[in-house]
Amino acid sequence: MEIIENNNLDINGDFEFVEDYTNRKFLQSAYRAITACNLWEWMKTYNPNGNQGFMLGCPNNLDTLYEEMKKDEINDYHSGVSHAFVMRTMEYIAKNGYESYTMNYKKINSKQ
Repeated sequence: MEIIENNNLDINGDFEFVEDYTNRKFLQSAYRAITACNLWEWMKTYNPNGNQGFMLGCPNNLDTLYEEMKKDEINDYHSGVSHAFVMRTMEYIAKNGYESYTMNYKKINSKQ
């Protein structure tokens, strides 16, 4: 996958370190959709309503993003929990960087 540079935010997007196949595909799909819609900067600044999160939020950018995500059949298998996990992961990556996410993921998962 290509590396997107966005205001000093390197986003690789291959998630090769995620061992669970389905979770890795969910993350890759969301990455591709956010990139295709050019929404990384928006993800960096968007703060979902605490009671609604990404699932029930209604900004136009979410509608655009979800339409793009529908193009990838892996997203037909989301539950509410997996969707929330993926979107909060994308939010973390947008705000803190892919490298930070990778390091934290590996640190947390090495303890299990």
